[in-house]
Amino acid sequence: MYSAKNISFLRLWNRHIPLVQDASTQTDINVQDSGTMTDGIKYQDASTQTDDYVGAHVDVDSYVVVTECEEKGVQASITMVETTSQTCSTEPLSVFYQNMKNEAQLSCCTGLSSFSLLDGLCSAVERYKRRNHFLHTKDEVLMTLMKLKLNCSFTFLSVCFNVDRTTCARNFASNIEVLSSTLSNFIISPSRDSILNNLPYCFQDFPLTVFVLDCTEIPVCTPACIRCRTQCWSQYKKRPTIKLLIGITPDGVITYVGPCYGGKASDNFLFKISGLLDRCLPADCIMVDKGFLIEEECEARGVKVIRPAFKENNEQLGYEDCERSRKIASARVHVERVMERLKNFQILKDEIQWNYLQYMDDVVKCIAGIVNLSPPLLSDKAFDY
Repeated sequence: MYSAKNISFLRLWNRHIPLVQDASTQTDINVQDSGTMTDGIKYQDASTQTDDYVGAHVDVDSYVVVTECEEKGVQASITMVETTSQTCSTEPLSVFYQNMKNEAQLSCCTGLSSFSLLDGLCSAVERYKRRNHFLHTKDEVLMTLMKLKLNCSFTFLSVCFNVDRTTCARNFASNIEVLSSTLSNFIISPSRDSILNNLPYCFQDFPLTVFVLDCTEIPVCTPACIRCRTQCWSQYKKRPTIKLLIGITPDGVITYVGPCYGGKASDNFLFKISGLLDRCLPADCIMVDKGFLIEEECEARGVKVIRPAFKENNEQLGYEDCERSRKIASARVHVERVMERLKNFQILKDEIQWNYLQYMDDVVKCIAGIVNLSPPLLSDKAFDY
């Protein structure tokens, strides 16, 4: 069975659901074109609903997420609360893990910056997931994170961990939701005072900025269904993609990860369904790129949009507009750096196979949580005024 938390994700499988053309009838896809939400479908094919996917649930109350506002940056730290009633896995660790000698090797394979983070994730998986009698818990988590970071095939992973390929596929499907539920706790929403007290120097001309937004696209394989091709076609990438909205604070902490939609969805639509305006107060500022035409919605809430200037009637921009656009670009570059960290995980670079689209919401949340747990994006010098 598919998890209820993935209901908003664009499924591109079930062709037995009738295509409803009446705009008044609510359907399951959420894809938008030219500022309007169009009808669509969620795709689930019974042929892909195999034992490779095992649902799991994490009680997030079992973790204490402590948000510490430091002098120069916002960091999230977690305290894992373990119960003594849960027995540890007794299966021996793989030779692959035993040969991992330092944190540089761990970071290369998984994206995690320390072994203590790996131990914490293993505690979460061991507590909330059915025990695997073929693998040690650390090997399960390591295998899943290697799939995210390196996007190596399950056949290659089966060689590394000395198990069957099917076991690797089932392990990934059953662990990704547990890891998503755990790591999504690090996609934090800092208080407004924390944001404004940790404002980098490049934002000195935009002191009320609370969000910096941008969209990213992930390539997917070309679907056989013509309608699916239409919903996923990206005019920007000139190929089928899925698209999502990412929001960060000015100091580079990921604070919002939107659900994945077809590449046809516009930036305006992804912003409207994000609910970010509900987290803003009057006089707050949102920094965006030229593709976000959201002034009308923001003005209704008293929120100001910071965006590079447009050329009008092919006339050259004035000096003030050029200078303001330059300052906005120097501040917005940090959201591009965050996107680069996300795309360092090879699974977001390579073409996504059709039967793995159902996991992409969880995949992106896992990666965003790992990025927030990585060393700070900005150095101390970025906060010197």
